[in-house]
Amino acid sequence: MKILVVDTALGLCTAGVFAIDGTGARRMGLRSEPMAKGHSERLAGFARDAMAEAGLDFPALDRIGVTVGPGSFTGLRVGLAFAQGLGAALDRPVVGVSALDALAASAGVAPTVAALIDARRGQVYARFWTGGEPEGPAAALTVEAAAARIAVMTPGDLLVGSGAALFAGAAPGTTILALEGPEPEALARLAAAADPALAPPRPLYLRAPDATPPSRLPGQPRAGVRVTAPRADRAARLAGLHAAAFPEPWSAAAFQGLLDQPGVFAVEQRDGFILMRAVADEAEILTLAVRPAARRRGLGGRLVGEGAVAAAARGATRLFLEVAADNAAARALYARAGFAEAGRRPGYYAGPDGARRDALLLALNLTAPLP
Repeated sequence: MKILVVDTALGLCTAGVFAIDGTGARRMGLRSEPMAKGHSERLAGFARDAMAEAGLDFPALDRIGVTVGPGSFTGLRVGLAFAQGLGAALDRPVVGVSALDALAASAGVAPTVAALIDARRGQVYARFWTGGEPEGPAAALTVEAAAARIAVMTPGDLLVGSGAALFAGAAPGTTILALEGPEPEALARLAAAADPALAPPRPLYLRAPDATPPSRLPGQPRAGVRVTAPRADRAARLAGLHAAAFPEPWSAAAFQGLLDQPGVFAVEQRDGFILMRAVADEAEILTLAVRPAARRRGLGGRLVGEGAVAAAARGATRLFLEVAADNAAARALYARAGFAEAGRRPGYYAGPDGARRDALLLALNLTAPLP
């Protein structure tokens, strides 16, 4: 089995490719760096470089594994959106792995293992194992409650994770491994062993988010935020790709007019692009184009996934698009990415024969657990 693992839940940005066999997880390609923010800008490149080091194309993967938390709210969304988008594009299973479980698997064998993540505000995310079996589910504990449990641990036991150092004096003789994130090999072993039906890639949140309710109405601009438009010379290239993809393409002038608008951005690949607009808490897909010769290779799904990550990074919580009701291929693509029908506009599109076609409004919630 060839597996790609993704971890953006804690203090690392990791993308690794592993071969799973009877001896465990053999590393084929890996990119991993300490990172507190900026995962959305780096993760896709890390995955690309790890695959190149492994000497594989993305379709050679059998499975994708991703950490589901607990951890950073923003970091989790980046990793999950990328993994879900890639899995949809490749038609490969995506499995979720608890960051605490992966930390424990990184620690090695001990009579008792405590996986601990510093959750700030006087709390830790914690899970304990005795004899290799979990004592209970993951929980957000006060530092005092966790210290009371750790106090009965004995020499030879292990504390692992970013919260381990908080309890250096709580149980003399225990070993402390202050890892900022799980070891990629451990994550790969757990992802390979997981049953996709029982390990969905959905965020594991152990406490409510720190975000406050919005102070503006949908559609109102964010005060003090300026979005830099792409370079002007992109317009001609996007128009060329659009002309190759559609019988009624948009002109370079039309693209330039869109690119000059606040909030408009493009995610580009050699053979395709997605053009989007993010305003306040909402984003929309303006157009998605893939050169005909490059279709059925997963590029459209990857562009949608990367676009969703970029929109979320710009503060969007919902992503919308319109698609013709009779466009089965496009509807299947967006369904795999998690979009659901939110409305219908009768007779919105005019077909080549002059007949009117309904438009479907599809929506993706960028804050709710992914399907």
